[in-house]
Amino acid sequence: QIWPILHPYYLQFDFKRQDIDSLVEFILPQSWKDVWMFLKEIEDSWQIIEACRINHFIEKIFGLEYLGLIDYPLMERYLSLSPELSLEEARKKIVPILVDIVYELVKARHATLGIDLNRIVEHRKFVELVDDIVEYRKQEISSIVIGVCSEVDLMPLWFTAYGFQVLSSLGLGRTAELSELKTIIKAFEGIGIDIKVGDKSKFAERTLTSEARGYIRWLIRRSRTHEI
Repeated sequence: QIWPILHPYYLQFDFKRQDIDSLVEFILPQSWKDVWMFLKEIEDSWQIIEACRINHFIEKIFGLEYLGLIDYPLMERYLSLSPELSLEEARKKIVPILVDIVYELVKARHATLGIDLNRIVEHRKFVELVDDIVEYRKQEISSIVIGVCSEVDLMPLWFTAYGFQVLSSLGLGRTAELSELKTIIKAFEGIGIDIKVGDKSKFAERTLTSEARGYIRWLIRRSRTHEI
């Protein structure tokens, strides 16, 4: 019932510029079919949209943001579900899919940006990985250097789990003024982390895909006026 009204809007939606996850509030899906038809509409062009963005959209619909940034293409899996499912039925099928993917990515030492350790242990398989995730995150942030010249380059921090968490809470962008450096250092000290500062930035060895980096840059732009 909702689709004929919204269909023209989808056809005009600029996925590279606009806020896809805000569509959750716009769509107000009454059934999985509303979501499924939206995904079907963008199926042919989804390759130009970061997989992270599609997954964020699904996470937001089902209240699964605690699973963090999922840098893995899942469009085919979503569309393989029957459009006739209710939202709750779809959720029961999607949760194990996402949980299994995140579990395998974590075991393979992929980035853990956005994963809420307090929530993710609701899925018992993650209990054994919490200590590893914490250690990964410490290694990740200890390997970077924040470049300081006429301004402070924050991108090495943004591409780490702890950096993403702290900088998001501070409402900062890709760079900061020199006068803000002390506040940033103090914020990290507050969670027991010392960050390194130097003349030239150094990024973490654990690399994100270019698509994931692009999505993080988009989130940074969005965070200046919205809440991530």
